[in-house]
Amino acid sequence: MEGSIPPSLGNFTMLTRLYLQGNNLNGSIPSSLGKCRGLLELDLSQNNFDGTIPQQLLIGLPSLSISLNLSKNHFTGSLPMEIGRLKNVGALDISDNMLSGKLPSSLGSCESLEVLQLQGNFFKGLIPSSMKELKGIRDLDLSRNNLSGDIPLFLEGFRTLENLNLSFNDFWGEVPIEGVFKNLSATSVVGNTRLCGGIANLQLPVCKSKDSKGGQLSGRMKLMISLVSGFTLLGNTVVLCFLFLRKTRKETESKTWRTLFCKFHMPLS
Repeated sequence: MEGSIPPSLGNFTMLTRLYLQGNNLNGSIPSSLGKCRGLLELDLSQNNFDGTIPQQLLIGLPSLSISLNLSKNHFTGSLPMEIGRLKNVGALDISDNMLSGKLPSSLGSCESLEVLQLQGNFFKGLIPSSMKELKGIRDLDLSRNNLSGDIPLFLEGFRTLENLNLSFNDFWGEVPIEGVFKNLSATSVVGNTRLCGGIANLQLPVCKSKDSKGGQLSGRMKLMISLVSGFTLLGNTVVLCFLFLRKTRKETESKTWRTLFCKFHMPLS
């Protein structure tokens, strides 16, 4: 199948499942598809769709409870905040596109998510703290992006998490050791060159102790210390100069008085 999705498809309001994956469909997703308010599952993967993910599509399909699959297309732009309206969806796959920007905090509203696959995009920034609400997550793949920061400790508490892939990002700091992180075969953090710690089988560098970290002052702190030290040294120098001049002045005055005294008492010849 080739071409684009006709906007008239939105007139089929009784649709519950729509599978259009693996075709040569192109263009953008018509926002009219959001009128199919009975959809439980939508699969548009492995096509040539481009443009942004329509906000109206996400707003109009809160009925999605099985899955939304938009993977392996050419979508650009950010992941809309409206993604949080899919509160009942069980699986969300938007992998292998060209999406960018930060992950929206609204992802935490998708409380029924069991599978979340966002790998192979250009997402950046931190994993939002709101994702700690995804307590039923089983499969979480954020690999091959530009995400950064510490690996959130709340991931340790996901008791149902069976697969966690954080590989090939720019995470740093200490890798947690509890929960899914105990299982080497269930967790991947390769390709993050600034990570340390974790279980022994990860063979990561040992993290520096807190005491050692405390000894490594930030540039701002070093500047503050330098300025304080400089002002202190300047102050001490001024005080020493004042004392020296005062002492010199006293000695000069003393010599002057001694000279006058001697002249005054010198006998006449």
